[in-house]
Amino acid sequence: MKLQLEWFHGSQHELRVKTQLLAVRGNHATAYRLQANEQLSASPMDSVSDFAVKSFGFQMRYRYKIKQESDFFVVYSRGGEHDLERGDDGLADSLSDSLELRDADQFLLKVRYAF
Repeated sequence: MKLQLEWFHGSQHELRVKTQLLAVRGNHATAYRLQANEQLSASPMDSVSDFAVKSFGFQMRYRYKIKQESDFFVVYSRGGEHDLERGDDGLADSLSDSLELRDADQFLLKVRYAF
């Protein structure tokens, strides 16, 4: 799921908010092998564990245009990722757990100035 909002207040101010959320799980998976004829065939001898992958990213960026090709940016971002060997929780739980992931918090100030 991806959400992006943009707000332009006049010609000098810009605010962008982006978020991405991913929750995938696999239960009772069947292993497949690629044969010499490039066909897939089920491989009951190989085992595949249940799994879950969760990922979340959020960014808020403010841009102030100083002059032509010169800008000042303030950026806050956070995100996280989590992989599990077993995926026994429900989809709603996976989505709500993804929102709580917090591997990185970053705050950035940037000035781009053209002479």
